[in-house]
Amino acid sequence: MIANKSRFRKERKFFLGRLLLFLLVFGFLVILVWLNLGITQKRGEVKEEKSFLEIKKEQLESDKREFLGKISEASGEAYLEKVAREDLNLKKEGETVVAFPVSEELEEETSSPPVKDKSFWQIFLEKIGLKKRQ
Repeated sequence: MIANKSRFRKERKFFLGRLLLFLLVFGFLVILVWLNLGITQKRGEVKEEKSFLEIKKEQLESDKREFLGKISEASGEAYLEKVAREDLNLKKEGETVVAFPVSEELEEETSSPPVKDKSFWQIFLEKIGLKKRQ
């Protein structure tokens, strides 16, 4: 009977050792999987940010090309003459400037205050004749 107890204790220690080893390995694997999921999520976020930044880079490069074109255009004499004539109202020596009067109707259209939208009830009362139209 004593032999059986010592054998049982040895088997119990062996079983507990294996169980502890299994739990350690399992815990280690769970931690690795959890870390891998975090890395995968972060990688997705970085890819999205990269694609956004690439699109923004392309837009900025096209804006740069456009501005460089405008700068080269602005340094030309034709552009300077156009700005001087249209914006600064300048003329060349020997030229005569002709101005045309603006009609009153056109002036009223451009200077009239914006028309306010009427509410549903104002339109309804006008339709049935309870309120005068303005």
